[in-house]
Amino acid sequence: MVGRELGVSSWAEVSAGLQAATDPAFAPLLLGPVLKAQVVRFAGWRSSLNYGYEDLRFGVPVPVGGLLRLRLQLAALHDRGSSLEIVLRQTFEAAGVAEPACTGCWRLRLVP
Repeated sequence: MVGRELGVSSWAEVSAGLQAATDPAFAPLLLGPVLKAQVVRFAGWRSSLNYGYEDLRFGVPVPVGGLLRLRLQLAALHDRGSSLEIVLRQTFEAAGVAEPACTGCWRLRLVP
């Protein structure tokens, strides 16, 4: 199961409002929650806690009108006794560009 691709989101357009809110390189992180919800859901758990990001790398900025999608891979799974820690490798892809817009690992804890 570890190393398995979990899925790919649909393409999302980077709007002018999104770009105005932040540096263009950070657009993937702002669209991240919407795109993640298209790929994974953690139903049946009492709570899920965002445990942070690691190894974030920003590649190409995505211009207004550009398209982004998210590819998720299960990087690690750890039983922490009272919770389950999941590490998801995120790759934000920009349409028409070979280099990723952003890569990194998202850690979260699921509490039964």
